[in-house]
Amino acid sequence: MAKSANLAVVDSGPEPRHSFVMVGGRGKTGKSVLIRTLVELAVERGGLPVIGDIDRTNSSLTAFPHLQPHLRRPAAADDVSIVDWLNEQVNEQIDGPGNTLILDAGGGDQVGKYWVRDLDLAPFLESNGVRPVSIHMLGADDDDLAYMRDLESVSNFQPAATVIVLNEGVLPAGRSPSAAFSPIADNPIFRAVADRGAKVVRLPRLGCMTQIDRMRVGFREAEAGAVLDGKARLGPIQRQMVTLWLREVSTTLAMILPWIE
Repeated sequence: MAKSANLAVVDSGPEPRHSFVMVGGRGKTGKSVLIRTLVELAVERGGLPVIGDIDRTNSSLTAFPHLQPHLRRPAAADDVSIVDWLNEQVNEQIDGPGNTLILDAGGGDQVGKYWVRDLDLAPFLESNGVRPVSIHMLGADDDDLAYMRDLESVSNFQPAATVIVLNEGVLPAGRSPSAAFSPIADNPIFRAVADRGAKVVRLPRLGCMTQIDRMRVGFREAEAGAVLDGKARLGPIQRQMVTLWLREVSTTLAMILPWIE
């Protein structure tokens, strides 16, 4: 059968070899916890993801020894150096063997947003064999939506692989997640992103998260009773809490995990 002269051929680009993951969110919404979780679960499956840390105000990930092999940071913290460094990372993803890159930017930092906008990043990555992924971290405060709004509208970063993560861990103890997140889910900013196809998941609360943060160990290390720098290990009940949390997280984040390798 002859092809119609008016039939447009859509080139969706090469099959993605790995992912560029933009984790966006206001400060204190749990970006670092999510990144730590994704990296640890990826490593368990044989992955070697890279964390691109451009957070200039709260580089908390550098305090975890088990993350050091995965961390990359610009040599300098000025805007030009960060943009040059980001360009280098994407060039490596496209031209070299590359790895999944998980970008951790500061909640109030604008350089990443404008870099994404100026490159029209999502379609550029897709056309060069890299899967763009957008993960929006939210608590129950309406102000948490501002970063998602800017990344979607100002930066125009709207890849098909978009996930909204409602973090139960930042809610006050005893507050019902359903009641807390209901106003957020009804907000027009949230609805616009969900209506264009973004998936919505919840990151469950871990009651001993503060202890693990202070110990600076991985979740599996905490579960196994590890002690770092003489700090007390978790008790049996807390270790069981970690076991159950990791089991739930593996299910909750199941749609994201295949993108992190």
